[in-house]
Amino acid sequence: MIDVRISAWNGTFGGMSRAYVAIGELEKAAAILRGSPNNPSDARELTFDGLGKGNARGDVRLRFYCSGGAVHTWMDASIESVCDLTGSAQSVTLTLPIEAAAVDVFVDQLHRLGATRRGIAHLSGVIRR
Repeated sequence: MIDVRISAWNGTFGGMSRAYVAIGELEKAAAILRGSPNNPSDARELTFDGLGKGNARGDVRLRFYCSGGAVHTWMDASIESVCDLTGSAQSVTLTLPIEAAAVDVFVDQLHRLGATRRGIAHLSGVIRR
């Protein structure tokens, strides 16, 4: 198992959680995203189970999709924090505009992270006005 920290920030909202990911799962995640998005109806999703207990375990769901054509690529992130000592957890859902080329870089970094079991995979967002 690999202890992974997953965080997202879109300039307004942000969140972070931790998950244990089985050996090979990051490479599978990279394979799911490879070539995404390839058309306006293309949508792909990654889910990582958190470390917490009960309903608020720190689960993370990342959904990659297009809106208004392949030029407009987005990621929706739903992140639950791991429960603290009082059993409380926080959650955030945010949308991040991204460029398709940034997904390609992220896929390569995810694959390398899974293979070496160390490092960072970073998906850069863009500011759209």
